[in-house]
Amino acid sequence: MDQLQQAKILIADDSAVMRVQLRHSLEELNLGTVIDAENGLSAWDELQRDDFHCLVLDWEMPGLDGIQLLERIRKDEKLKDLPVLMITIHSDQKKIMQAMQQGVKGYIIKPMNSQILQNKVLEILKEAPTLPHL
Repeated sequence: MDQLQQAKILIADDSAVMRVQLRHSLEELNLGTVIDAENGLSAWDELQRDDFHCLVLDWEMPGLDGIQLLERIRKDEKLKDLPVLMITIHSDQKKIMQAMQQGVKGYIIKPMNSQILQNKVLEILKEAPTLPHL
């Protein structure tokens, strides 16, 4: 089985339209599983329930926002090394630095190009420690 078909990606975004767009872009890569969550709390529940190779994370979400979820992930022994790709409207350098300090593997500003998303996710998956090398 191709390594990409073993990959499990979690999308966390409060916009249903954005989740559909992200899912469609990622499914074009023939990944094994793409699951989405409508907010940070739902994403946290998914992360506790299953193992993922990458999290595609929106910053602005109600309840538990992207940076709060990222902080929670980095404090969790099981999840601390999970590769995270931040997708957000924030282009402010302070916000980008805040995300980078939390160890995101990439930062894409919305609106985004599907090809950029796909390339970044493939790059992240190639480095994923729990996925056989691509």
